Amino acid sequence: MADTHGVFRNSALKLVVDYEEHGIDARGKNLTEELAARFRRLQPRLLEQTSLLLSNFPEYTLFDGRLIVWVKMQNDAYSVTKTPNDLFLSSNDISIRAPWRDGYLVEVTKAGLTEITQRIREASNDKIKFDIANINAIRYFPDALVEECDPAGADGESLLSIDGVKLFRVQTPSYSTQEATAQTLEHVSKYIQSGSSQLLSPATPQQLIETEPSSVVDGPIGSSRQVLLDVDNSIDLLSKLPARKNSQFTLLMGFREVGDLKRLMLSGSVVRWEPLSKFAPAPPGEGEEPSLELNVTEHDPTVAVIDGGYHANRYRDAVTWEGPKIVPDHSADRAHGNKVCSIIVDGHAWNNHLPLPELHCRLGIVQAIPKRSSPEIVTIESIAQALDQAMEAHPDTMVWNLSANLDHPASTFDVSQGGHLLAQIARKHNRLLVISAGNKPENTLGTIAPPADCEAALVVSGRLPALLNEPGDPCPISRTAYGPDYMTKPDLSWYSKQRVLGGQYETGTSYATPLISRLAAHCFKNVVDPTPDLVRALMINASDLQQYCPHRGFGTPNSEGPPWLSTDTSVILAWTESIKAQKRNYWNAIAIPPSMIKNGRLVGRIKLVSILRPRVQRRGDKYIATRFEANIQSYHEGEWTKSNILEPMESKVLERVARAKYAKWQPTRCFEATFTENNGPHIDPEKPFLRIGGRIYWRHKFIFDPDEIRDEMHEVSFALTLESSNPRADTYNEFRQLMADNVEELITTIEEEVEADQ
Repeated sequence: MADTHGVFRNSALKLVVDYEEHGIDARGKNLTEELAARFRRLQPRLLEQTSLLLSNFPEYTLFDGRLIVWVKMQNDAYSVTKTPNDLFLSSNDISIRAPWRDGYLVEVTKAGLTEITQRIREASNDKIKFDIANINAIRYFPDALVEECDPAGADGESLLSIDGVKLFRVQTPSYSTQEATAQTLEHVSKYIQSGSSQLLSPATPQQLIETEPSSVVDGPIGSSRQVLLDVDNSIDLLSKLPARKNSQFTLLMGFREVGDLKRLMLSGSVVRWEPLSKFAPAPPGEGEEPSLELNVTEHDPTVAVIDGGYHANRYRDAVTWEGPKIVPDHSADRAHGNKVCSIIVDGHAWNNHLPLPELHCRLGIVQAIPKRSSPEIVTIESIAQALDQAMEAHPDTMVWNLSANLDHPASTFDVSQGGHLLAQIARKHNRLLVISAGNKPENTLGTIAPPADCEAALVVSGRLPALLNEPGDPCPISRTAYGPDYMTKPDLSWYSKQRVLGGQYETGTSYATPLISRLAAHCFKNVVDPTPDLVRALMINASDLQQYCPHRGFGTPNSEGPPWLSTDTSVILAWTESIKAQKRNYWNAIAIPPSMIKNGRLVGRIKLVSILRPRVQRRGDKYIATRFEANIQSYHEGEWTKSNILEPMESKVLERVARAKYAKWQPTRCFEATFTENNGPHIDPEKPFLRIGGRIYWRHKFIFDPDEIRDEMHEVSFALTLESSNPRADTYNEFRQLMADNVEELITTIEEEVEADQ
């Protein structure tokens, strides 16, 4: 009888048990002796700084009598529990507005700044002393902004311009009063009237309201051609914006000199800027198109390709729909679009020397990316607007492939407008974006390029084939982690050197990305009630690396079997849950198969992927406002162990280290461990179970309503793998028998068995 242990034939399972909620204990501010000593050292310094701000107050540009100061925190005071909300107690004159760099932006009037100075001088209670001890400096924000983000560095070849006018995306600050917002817009209008800048058309400035982040750019899709408005039309457009408290506006502006933008920043009218630059898909090669038979059927899923359109004959019958064209045919990067489409439809056939799954897909076309040589200017607002309408028009297309990036790296701190807009649109329509990480000159440093800083996307980098053609080392021209605020992008990686339409070999993350898109589309097709985050979790769960790699992400999905199937020696458990913050949540009684217990210890491999649908904010940096902390506990000696058997480190180190090294505030978390009978956790023979625990945390609470923080439900998607170290084990069937009605099959039908290489 044939050995079937290596056959991928078992459906991933869905956990259908209810979770338990447990209460939590809140932590307060504790003024230790060390902090008390630091308070005594810092009090005179902060008093001097606020007194200087008060003396200079008449010289600053004010909006409704207000300005913004930057409160820089100490290196060990980045955690949420150390927010200085007692020193800066909220009132009509004092308001913590946003996180920024290593601290906070605080809006103050002169009366408010006087009150803060008095609180520092008197330090009437331990909470205020605690806050003072954790503050490094208090500065006028526009000075700090120019020092930290001088736009002079953006004046390079990648910066777009029209008739010598340099183009930037500029965001106004968030103020607590309607009048301050109105005066900010009036100040920008006067700046334009002076001849220092112009607005760009036809893109509509987007209002960003933090409590309603799903708003998208409005307006009809038309030509992407951008023109600079004259002074009167620029001022007229600004006058029509609704000035409300807490509102921010993102404006596309042109400046003759970068110094003009710098002067606008120094006025306090700008909180963030980014250059407008071209999209930069991989440069196409040349070659003849080989003859291949089209094997796509009406049952194959459709992948939307946001690229240079599709203009070849070979796969014309695979095109199921085409959206309105953002760029005209003569300007579109048609060669690049054709090649990406060929991989979507038939990537395994073009590259039969590589171990790729035999998956066909059909095509939806969004023609949006111009050639590098084209003078056409396409803004991310134009693409976002097109995708919003295309996703509405094509609800059955679940995966959207973007193999193009802007020609500059993402910010270290701020998520780009493109990354933000695309995430909001994908979340709004419940679709999965798959985006290339971007390319860089070989053997140079280069982090991911926008819009790869999109939290809702699967971002893809490149890998080279190893000796036996399995995925190997990083591609030397692929951009790497990290994104803003240590964002763990790229997520996945695959072959970036491929044979494409035309017959030649080409290299770029553009070509690795459609391999992920194909697999994701089939994952949607095969899984019951899939969500984008659940599909992402299954894809990451199936990937080959044991820990995150800045160059390859979490790795490459297993080529031996699809993410929704397992062999007899393992089981995949996946589910989605909605939970509240301020609770500890537990999914109990997850059975440990007998083949994973030896001499009273857990043996084998455990991998847990969790993906949170996060709340985000755009007032400052630190884009992600919520996080999910997961743990796995075993039962031993009559109780659940307090320690996490996967041993994440973020709770054991300083906040700044946890963010940088352990992805503490990233929505995607992945932990993996392999245990032996020497190091595996002890298992109670009377209760051989695991439980998954998890808790939602908020930061930037001053931005959100307390009722919202308490009551909002947060969606988390999980993928858990349990795998025996015994190659002859029947782990899957053991688990199903023990879990009984607590699990269901996750897939629709098992179309075929995929046998692993032995």
